[in-house]
Amino acid sequence: MIMDKPITELSNFVTKDIDVANADGIVRLLQQAESQIFSGYSLYKGVYDHCILESVKVIAHNIAGVLKDPCKNAVVISGCGTSGRLAFAVAKFFAHVSGNNSCYRYLIAGGDKVLLRSLEAPEDDFQRGADDLQKAVEGKTQVVFIGVSCGLSAPYVAGQLNYCLDHGDRFTSVLLGFNPTDMARRTPIANWDKTFYDVVKRMEQNCEYAHIINPVVGPEPITGSTRMKGGTATKMLLEVIFSMAHLLSRDHVITPTVAIDLIQCYELAWRQVCLLKDSISKAVQLAGESLLAGGHIYYVGCKRSGLIGMIDASECPPTFGSSFTDIQGFVAGGYSTLDNDSGDLSEAEGCYIDLDYFRDHVMPQLSSHDLVVVTMICENSATADDWLQPLLHAVCCKTVVVITTDCDDVLDKAISISCDVTIHQRLPSRTIATLCSCEDHMMLCLAQISIKWVLNAITTGAHVIKGKVFSNLMADVQVSNNKLFYRAVGIIKDIAMVTEAEARNCLLRSIYGKDQLPSNIVNDENIAHHIAKATTMDKVVPVALLIAQKSQHYTISTARSAIEQDPVVQRVISATN
Repeated sequence: MIMDKPITELSNFVTKDIDVANADGIVRLLQQAESQIFSGYSLYKGVYDHCILESVKVIAHNIAGVLKDPCKNAVVISGCGTSGRLAFAVAKFFAHVSGNNSCYRYLIAGGDKVLLRSLEAPEDDFQRGADDLQKAVEGKTQVVFIGVSCGLSAPYVAGQLNYCLDHGDRFTSVLLGFNPTDMARRTPIANWDKTFYDVVKRMEQNCEYAHIINPVVGPEPITGSTRMKGGTATKMLLEVIFSMAHLLSRDHVITPTVAIDLIQCYELAWRQVCLLKDSISKAVQLAGESLLAGGHIYYVGCKRSGLIGMIDASECPPTFGSSFTDIQGFVAGGYSTLDNDSGDLSEAEGCYIDLDYFRDHVMPQLSSHDLVVVTMICENSATADDWLQPLLHAVCCKTVVVITTDCDDVLDKAISISCDVTIHQRLPSRTIATLCSCEDHMMLCLAQISIKWVLNAITTGAHVIKGKVFSNLMADVQVSNNKLFYRAVGIIKDIAMVTEAEARNCLLRSIYGKDQLPSNIVNDENIAHHIAKATTMDKVVPVALLIAQKSQHYTISTARSAIEQDPVVQRVISATN
């Protein structure tokens, strides 16, 4: 049986009332939904299933073989949006760990600027995906390619996987996602005779050099927002695979249970984050108040914690319809720390990320409505002394400090820090050391993912408080690519309780600003035309939701006026019913 929607696009029953919860309730519900990463979902295979663990082991061995000759071979990780940003983070991290900068490559649809700004349209270009991959591995003999698509849906990744299958003598292809294969997207891909489902079926028929890792981690806390559970599971599984490969490439003997042991380390770190619920809830409340008052949230961090802040900030515009300046991330060292392939994008793309820019240009403009969230992964208390205290003394707004460490003296220092909320996690390094024999890099991986969990909760909770979520549906999603077009149709269909055809009609009316659609628009099956029109528009879905209400008779004009007066769609609908 083919479900109406894939699991990654379903509403999670756990969070259906998240929009009416207070900050404490929001965090509690988010944590309950996130726990499904480890507990599993329904009857589907999860991260601890034997078939998943065996695939992880096989791929780790394949990568280890490639790493033994890094000059001739390559490992490429690719994805779109959040998946591409995590591909970048993992590739750069393990290039540093292994010392093989020439071997690890990353690809992200739209290029390096998408590391910082959302650009959804390139996700739909299968040919660009194949071309980018071909260029990235020029001159390489053997390649392990890992394409990440949480929903098994991104055309950019499908084009790359198909290219790998066409050159099976040179490529080992891996698909990482979180739907069963029969739920891979079957909608047509523009200018191609294949769907993502076709590529998946082809991979299944070529299992000698094509592998699929697709544990089901359940629907997202906010429907379709794979930056959360999908992103976490992506980061965890990639790091488990590469940690194993790193050991194998140096001829270390690994135990049969090493994959289980490593995943258990992440689960232990997750449980430690859950113990911080009270302080995370306070941070969520402050963040929500800032957005409601028209203020901003600024992440500032050093090295790897700063990268997680930038990734979290970049995900908010396409997810919640926020502006680029609502939530921004800054990192000590800027682009030299980021070490991205395209280098400094400050002038070319207007993406300023250096901490010096924050001090010189942002701090003087801070108001009482703003919130600064400082993130740190500390190995000793000197880091806090040299970097944290001077910054906190200089800002004149609300502040939250997120510190992850396995060092007791750092925690003692954190407790005394003068700020509004301190979220301090001590990683249980001794317990983790008994679970796995991996080196110090695993503690950094766990610290980083712990900060991801905290920041995801802060920005998601803040947007819930601001009214950007209807039940657990994103009521103000940007219609900027194929995936988001169909997601928008689904949101309108579910909230307004109309047919799919009616939902699509209301979405197109909102996009084109027409109370009656001309036949050429109604009959235009090329989704790309509609997306091109909608990409630069605000409030497309909220307006469509209002004109879809059968109990009211909104026109495009009156719907827009209502949204201007109150941007919270749920309140507008409730007030008029």
